[in-house]
Amino acid sequence: MEGILITIYRTVLGFAFLLLLMRLLGKKQLGELTFFNYATGIAMGNIIGDMVVHKEITVWESLAALSFWVISVFFIEFLNKRSPLLSKLTTGQPTILIKKDSSCRKRSKNFNCPWMIY
Repeated sequence: MEGILITIYRTVLGFAFLLLLMRLLGKKQLGELTFFNYATGIAMGNIIGDMVVHKEITVWESLAALSFWVISVFFIEFLNKRSPLLSKLTTGQPTILIKKDSSCRKRSKNFNCPWMIY
């Protein structure tokens, strides 16, 4: 019974800390997420998940790792605002496949689009 209570405690603590840090990172709608933001969210959830499942990882080690991860994300986002090159590397740019009712055949050949007629 004690093991279950410890797991619940670690889960609640990790969830609360993750929620707090996600609020600090800012609200983003799904359409505004970049691959970097998506991967960051998955990594943060993985850090908390490891804390809950692996008892040899202490709560403080996990919270420190998560805090360092968030500081790193803030730093990268700060650099993204200052450097267009870094922003292009971490954010990327969409590829337009259809423009003004016509397909862009040259660009679409780089993708595996079974629905695209060449």
